[in-house]
Amino acid sequence: QGGQGVMLHILCSWCLKPMGEKPGQGVTGVTHGICAPCLERETKAVLDVMQMQREIEERREKDA
Repeated sequence: QGGQGVMLHILCSWCLKPMGEKPGQGVTGVTHGICAPCLERETKAVLDVMQMQREIEERREKDA
């Protein structure tokens, strides 16, 4: 059968929420991605850090 019907289960790497399945092309097991809620939360966290870095740099330039 050449691996037909073999599926990979997709889990969110952050919260481990099941995200469905996809054809495994002869490989079985688990693969990972990121779900929409975790992507939104992580994107916000990165943007918050970038904003803090900008504010620190602006203060340094002002004090120089």
